[in-house]
Amino acid sequence: MQIQNDNNGNAGLFSAFAPQRIDPLSAAALGHYTRQKEMARFIGKAVPVFVQGVKWLAKPFLNWHRRNVLYGDLQVLPDYLLKDIGFTRDEITAVVYHQLRRRPLTLSPTRAQPASSVSGVSGVSGTENENRKEEKPLAA
Repeated sequence: MQIQNDNNGNAGLFSAFAPQRIDPLSAAALGHYTRQKEMARFIGKAVPVFVQGVKWLAKPFLNWHRRNVLYGDLQVLPDYLLKDIGFTRDEITAVVYHQLRRRPLTLSPTRAQPASSVSGVSGVSGTENENRKEEKPLAA
């Protein structure tokens, strides 16, 4: 008796192209899982757009709140501290709304003036005092 090797006999049962039958409960579970994956993909794309929209809507409110807090903090300060900062009480609104800009300082580190030497020392005659002015200053 000869044994036949039939490799093609069961090929139709395990073919990937053959329609597969599954029970309705498994089909519902697969459908639910597929919907969850699609929903997660949609949310993953929609959430950053939503967050950006919320930031865009909240930005004017946050700016108003910061200006309001700054205005209240500056109004509480006494006049001598406001003068030390560089503006008066009348200019607080302009400072808060960025309408008042800083003026450049008149002192410049590139135009530093050397310190003058000691003049008018007691016991020194006028000619010696003039000679001292011609010498290098004490602080250079």
